Amino acid sequence: MVLRHCTEMLEILESGLDSSCRNDVSCCHSLFCVRKCVRLAASLLQKLVDSLAPAISTMLVCGKQVTLGVPGFEEHVISAPIGPFEIKDIMYKKVQPHSVYEAVLQQELVIFLSSYISSYPQIFQGMLRIRIGWILQAMKNELHERNKLAELESLSPNDIKTLLHEVVNPAEAEQRERSWLQKRQLSGALNKVPPGFYDKVYAVLEKTKRIKVAGNTLEQHPLIYDMARGDMTFALKVEETLKDVSSPEYRQIVVEVLTVIFVVLERNSELEFHQGVDLNELISSAVELFLSENLEFRHVSKAEGLKIFFNIPPFNRCGTTSYLARVISNKLLVGGVRVDPATECSVQ
Repeated sequence: MVLRHCTEMLEILESGLDSSCRNDVSCCHSLFCVRKCVRLAASLLQKLVDSLAPAISTMLVCGKQVTLGVPGFEEHVISAPIGPFEIKDIMYKKVQPHSVYEAVLQQELVIFLSSYISSYPQIFQGMLRIRIGWILQAMKNELHERNKLAELESLSPNDIKTLLHEVVNPAEAEQRERSWLQKRQLSGALNKVPPGFYDKVYAVLEKTKRIKVAGNTLEQHPLIYDMARGDMTFALKVEETLKDVSSPEYRQIVVEVLTVIFVVLERNSELEFHQGVDLNELISSAVELFLSENLEFRHVSKAEGLKIFFNIPPFNRCGTTSYLARVISNKLLVGGVRVDPATECSVQ
């Protein structure tokens, strides 16, 4: 009887909340009849977990920033402790309009992640910014791979906690074979970078006037004059520049291309970019080069071409690193380079 009532309420709620049924929604929320229904009711009633503010503060104390928001829409970056009313405002003005369930699911993730980061800080190495919406998307992808009919909002809190642990710490989870696209989607969603990444970006910026990506620019001046290599403020500037990258897998390729640029410049210390480096342009050129050399893909769309490219391994003769290195070298050697005067040979 309760289950049938909740199912009927779910249909009513999903078609819009009417003031005449608000009391019934409260009743449904109290009975915990169906998990999906409970989360939907909690969202529409704008419920907020009491311990959310302390949980966010715990992550901040651990040196992380936290973002709330739905992928593809505006994210709110939290870099200092905030109160419950501010959190509620973010959840129900920036998250709920784009995903009614995520306004509640993201609260659950904040609580679980706060617990994990206190108990297992090593899992979060390389994650300067914890993007709750992207982690939630990674969980949806993982769940879909296991059961195409399963819905995250229908899982029990314990199942969500277990799935979250497996996503943020795949090394300890039961391993299944993942494609390179899936690996990049997961690493990108976790916002992870390899050791020394920000120092490598700093070194690249020393060799070019600016780095552009996804409509944002990291300017050489005044950054490298005001900030030292290893400065946390510089790392945060890098993350701010990468924040509008469209998808987790694209972000991961951006991390790869910056690393490849660093290696190319390190091995050719006399070279530097005369103008700025457009990372989107380099990635697009690498994809075009890959497609031109693999004729079976010559008729695919641009979006499909990106997907195919993101699914090839990085480190082999025909991997992403190889194509990225070739277009970077071409960019350096064809009109986009100047020789550092300090390394020029002089004639005695």
